[in-house]
Amino acid sequence: MTVIKYLRKTHDSDIGHIRTLTARDAAILVTLGYAEYHKPRVRRGKSINKKGGDNA
Repeated sequence: MTVIKYLRKTHDSDIGHIRTLTARDAAILVTLGYAEYHKPRVRRGKSINKKGGDNA
């Protein structure tokens, strides 16, 4: 399964809608310019710096 993001409005989705499709269907929509492959962003947690006596 492939995750895509729509670039154009279609009969079943709006612009910006993220959807999971089969690899074949996703490739067709990307080739026609209706969608692009979507990679979800990885959110990193806030870095916690501990201040202490022995930390260098």
